[in-house]
Amino acid sequence: MKPNDKLKAAFIDEAEELLASLEGYILDLENNPGDSENLNAVFRVMHTIKGSAGMVGFNKINQFTHKVEDVFDQIRKGKISFTSEMANLALETGDVISILLRTDEEDDPELNDRINKILELLASSGEPAAAPEKKPTEGLPTPEFEKDTGDKTYCFQFHPEPDIFLRGINPIKFLDDLNQLGLVTVVSHMDKIPPLSKMDESKCYLGWEIYISTSEEPEEIAKVFKFAATAEDLDIKLLADTHFTEGQVKKLGEILEERGLISKVDLEIALKSQKRIGEVLIEENKVSKEELEAALKEQEHYKKVSDQKNKMITNSIRVSTDKLDKFVNLVGELVTLSARLDQLSKDLENMEVQTVSENLQRLMEDLRDSAMGIRMVPIGETFNGFRRLVRDLSNDLNKQVKLDTYGNETELDKTVIDRLHDPLMHIIRNSIDHGIELPDVRTKAGKDPCGTILLSAKHSGGNVIISIEDDGAGLNKDKIRKKA
Repeated sequence: MKPNDKLKAAFIDEAEELLASLEGYILDLENNPGDSENLNAVFRVMHTIKGSAGMVGFNKINQFTHKVEDVFDQIRKGKISFTSEMANLALETGDVISILLRTDEEDDPELNDRINKILELLASSGEPAAAPEKKPTEGLPTPEFEKDTGDKTYCFQFHPEPDIFLRGINPIKFLDDLNQLGLVTVVSHMDKIPPLSKMDESKCYLGWEIYISTSEEPEEIAKVFKFAATAEDLDIKLLADTHFTEGQVKKLGEILEERGLISKVDLEIALKSQKRIGEVLIEENKVSKEELEAALKEQEHYKKVSDQKNKMITNSIRVSTDKLDKFVNLVGELVTLSARLDQLSKDLENMEVQTVSENLQRLMEDLRDSAMGIRMVPIGETFNGFRRLVRDLSNDLNKQVKLDTYGNETELDKTVIDRLHDPLMHIIRNSIDHGIELPDVRTKAGKDPCGTILLSAKHSGGNVIISIEDDGAGLNKDKIRKKA
């Protein structure tokens, strides 16, 4: 019985995404054969395609990738080395799988010969892995651990001045902006809110304790609050200088001890009890309920960071652009209705309706921003896709060319990015064909024999500027005039 057509279509979509990432892993691995992370990534892609292909009935892909996977498993185990020849074969493997996604059920003798040739060359091209070179360690300290370059976790208090509303400032906006810097957990302090009869609606009585895990420095965090507080007022303290992975999240007792609320003896006594540590410490008046709650919030933040760190797979679904367009249009209609409701609530002077309207407006702002961002994707994926083109074309022309990219995180509408692909590819081909010289010509001219193409994207006002530059000979004006 043939697998469901929808399952096949879903597998093809997933496989094409995996093959796009596979190309990048292989090119990185060619530049750095000892990179175990990229090697494992190549193996995972092959393993995933193999398993999924078998489930939906793409048997030829399943059998082919299974044999390729075995070769990469030998490389992972250090039995054979990854060479440039193997990189060529691995890239060709991706090309063949891409063809098989569309022609798996057809008996194509030429394709079968190509598959057999790849497998034969893969099996014979692996060189025995060289034993790792032992470097002298005399006089050099042996580190016990690698320095962690992950995010840092900070904590600080934000208590805006009571008259902040009179300056036309909404402190909630600062908390929203903070979310752009990293993972944030906010604890509200409401102890200064007076009884309703004594409340002045123009005053701000709230304060916040904020935990943020970010790669930014404290100075950048303070800049978010520059209109409401100084860096000294915020007193940003470093809590941890590493990502928290499973088993490393701080325990409640450790947090309370760090805060100076309990001693090590108090902690040991509480741990010996059969009750929860928090209950014991409150019963013995070691900490207040509010202090315990704040510590629990800090621990919750560490768990959120841990979950984010351990989540290895990004969940995504494919949605047609027609559905996205309809969604964006509906959000636009809702924004208009929200504005009408806001005006109506002011005309009615009904506090309950105004509260509902304010909450709805806040939610609509988030929904509008999300809707506008759904179609936006980083241009980096498109940029990285040209690495294979540069590699293959430079080899064909006996030139040495490398591709550098800048501004990969710049976002554009998906439709725009798709339409940019072919023009960009044409210009890059021209740079390699006509711009960058042969290595010996560059050497005679005092240049690096390896030419460089710089592909960049940056925002300029409301526009995005995409540039392609090369360090080649430039335009041959005489040749252009002659052609004209």
